[in-house]
Amino acid sequence: MDCDPLLATIVEKLEGPLYVFVANRADSYLPTAARAELAASLAAVRHVTVGEYPARLDLRPQEAAARLALEQVVFSKSKA
Repeated sequence: MDCDPLLATIVEKLEGPLYVFVANRADSYLPTAARAELAASLAAVRHVTVGEYPARLDLRPQEAAARLALEQVVFSKSKA
């Protein structure tokens, strides 16, 4: 799984130990190093590696939903 700030609450619900691979992504809110540090700070995470890996658990659908929800909140507040 990749670790974006939006996924931190999802990752915390998973049972550890987790081994996290953080990919270089152009659409992330934070740089790769910051996302790796965020992942490492979570209690369920045992090890963090920067790079690609065929994930056993793909959290992209949850990330897309969280990203959409955040964008909708920001958009609605910008109209107010």
